[in-house]
Order: sequence, then C-alpha cells, then structure tokens
Amino acid sequence: MGHASSVCRKVIRDSHEFHALREIVLADVVSTLRQEFSLGGRMKYRIALHESEEGYSVSVPGLPGCWSQGTTEAEAIENIRDAIREYLSVVDDQLRGENIREVEVTV
Repeated sequence: MGHASSVCRKVIRDSHEFHALREIVLADVVSTLRQEFSLGGRMKYRIALHESEEGYSVSVPGLPGCWSQGTTEAEAIENIRDAIREYLSVVDDQLRGENIREVEVTV
C-alpha cells in the first residue's frame, strides 16, 4: 500500500483527478481487505510513531487519515490497531456495490 500513500501526497487540483485517485486508494484498500481475510485476518502495517510531551501519536502511512494516540507507546499501538480495523470496516461498507478491480505493482 506504499504507492497509495505517495499518490495521496500529491496536490489534487482537478475533481477528475480526485475521483481517479479515490478509485486507486479504495481499490488498494479493498485488495488489502481481501488479503487480510485470505491470511486468516492478520496483516502487517507500517506505522509512524511520534513521541511528544503528551504521549504518543501514531499514523498509518498506507491508510490516509488513519491515526490514533496514547499516553504510552503500548497504548498508542493498541489504539492504532483498533483504528485500522475501524478504517477497513468503513472502507468495506463504502465500496459495497462498486466495480472494484485489483492492480498488482512490483516495487
């Protein structure tokens, strides 16, 4: 899902580009959901953990907008696990009835 996060960093000026980007990101997330279920519900995600005076914030670069926080590192990591599950559930609901395709990319 690394390519989705790099694509999401680009500035989108045109609504057609936005819809095309949305399709790429959503298709990538659906592919991840399918892989997750085929692997018995276990997937690994890269996370970015940041320490501050208030505790820890954590995000998932491959899932735009997916972030959480915690007082301790362990709490932040457990919270991001919950956030990832909720994120994927919402995406799955939003894609019901959509024409979804998978694209394989070699990096």
